[in-house]
Amino acid sequence: MRSLIVTAVLAVVLIGFVFGNAAFSISVLADRIGGVNAFNYRIASTTVVILLVAWLHARLSSGPGWLGRAILAGVLWLGLSVALEVTIARALMGVSWPNLLANYAIWRGEPWSVVLLLELAAPVLFGWLRNRRGAAG
Repeated sequence: MRSLIVTAVLAVVLIGFVFGNAAFSISVLADRIGGVNAFNYRIASTTVVILLVAWLHARLSSGPGWLGRAILAGVLWLGLSVALEVTIARALMGVSWPNLLANYAIWRGEPWSVVLLLELAAPVLFGWLRNRRGAAG
């Protein structure tokens, strides 16, 4: 039960950061450094926060059963991010499906899908690193 609470709290931290960071980069940074640079800042800072949160998750959920907890975290974080993004973009902002899906077009150089894949993979990667080190030392 503790691991589920840790995973959920860290999901709230991630999602809160992502949406707060988006609001900041759109409302403050875009006018000062340009839209493309603000978007690049958002991608880079979100990547750093995902890595930090995944590292924290690995520290708080290490030990026997870590892999299941790490997979749960990755799936939950990814699922909540996509669900909230789709809900907000479609319901509140009226973004069309083609425009929304264009954000995930990695073949066109859109980096957002890489961020989402990082949400999925980082808990497992850091969990493996944490538990491998613990077993070796």
